[in-house]
Amino acid sequence: MSFYQSTRAILMDNGEEEGKQHQREMRLVTVGVSILAIASMVIGLVVLALGLVILSEEGGVISYLSGCNLTFGVAMFLAGLFEIVCACTRRATGCMICMYDMFAVTSIIAAIVDIDTMRRWLQYHDGSQVPLSEAIEYTCLLLAAIGFCLTSGSCVLMCRISQEQERLLFEDTYGMGTDK
Repeated sequence: MSFYQSTRAILMDNGEEEGKQHQREMRLVTVGVSILAIASMVIGLVVLALGLVILSEEGGVISYLSGCNLTFGVAMFLAGLFEIVCACTRRATGCMICMYDMFAVTSIIAAIVDIDTMRRWLQYHDGSQVPLSEAIEYTCLLLAAIGFCLTSGSCVLMCRISQEQERLLFEDTYGMGTDK
């Protein structure tokens, strides 16, 4: 074997090892995003259920508090759903990523509004408010904080997946990165 052939073989082995390492890294990121997405969907459903409980306590009239919880629950669930679709689909379209971004931003904003609303609700108890059990109030507050952290963290991981999908699209379009 000539020097050129042996050098090329070493470089190809290094390239294959880097490729395998990159694939392992992307699988780990995908698993992480999937776990966060499932957690987001579960929290979204729980917050939605709490919003419905608050709504029933208020006699079916949507108030600022129940509206915040309902919006946050739906946005969190849909963000988790689109997050799973984007993470597990090798070629997520721009529309899917845009939908995820829209629901993620909505759930982050709704979480902040929900935290502020619950803080005010707990701080200013007066006779005009519908009395809710403290367990519901603090659970809503805790879930909004957890949802905010989960969605913010998953946005970072989704950026990594989005970059990888753009790289794959570029390689497929221009035939780069393949030995032809």
